[in-house]
Amino acid sequence: MIGLIITLVLALGVGGTVQVADNAQPGDALFGLDQAVENLQLKLAGEERETKLRVKFAKERVSEIEELLAEDEDADEAEESSEVEGEAE
Repeated sequence: MIGLIITLVLALGVGGTVQVADNAQPGDALFGLDQAVENLQLKLAGEERETKLRVKFAKERVSEIEELLAEDEDADEAEESSEVEGEAE
């Protein structure tokens, strides 16, 4: 019974980590796990499903790049704003 409980806790913990990793962006600690899960999905998929997954993953990469660029632009604007405020003082 204890073994079953331990197995269940480990399975849920790993599943939760994989779910969190799915939202990881390049540069995040779990991004490698996200890519490993994607590669595993590709290897287990049939030919037609593999093509659909590749398109899905490519769209995810584009979205992640767009998010990173937006974050970078926001950081640049915040930096410029603080520099202007510093000069005004």
